[in-house]
Amino acid sequence: MSTWFGPIRYAWLTSLVASLAVLRDAMFIDYRAQAIEHARYNSQTIILQSLLNKAFLTGNKTDIYIKNSDEFITPTYLNNQEEGYAPVYLFNEGQGSALYLYNEEEYAQLYDFIVYVPHALYNTSLSRIKGIINLYVLAGISYTVVYY
Repeated sequence: MSTWFGPIRYAWLTSLVASLAVLRDAMFIDYRAQAIEHARYNSQTIILQSLLNKAFLTGNKTDIYIKNSDEFITPTYLNNQEEGYAPVYLFNEGQGSALYLYNEEEYAQLYDFIVYVPHALYNTSLSRIKGIINLYVLAGISYTVVYY
């Protein structure tokens, strides 16, 4: 009498599982390569800019570029003396420190950074551009994509 799990059945089961093992290994090798590539990038401006240029094969390293909105403008308020706020002094050009007055729209910082892309790429791949940026940008950071 032979046992149920004899050498013939063991060989048969091994041959069935071998193809699954090859498929598993191929899937994990592909996933590992993608995970390593994904881990190389982050949301730093120069790295994200390089990633976008590489993803869209623009050829030129500066076709897609990013400008940070870090030039925050502190609003200057002109008040009446009775309101009790610190006085604002205006100077002549020769006296040094200049005071700049801006429009209200210039004070509003809607985005933390702006991604500039060529017009043709903007029309064809806007959702893919946003997908790549969303993958790497930190939570709470706002941006916009603009064409030139």
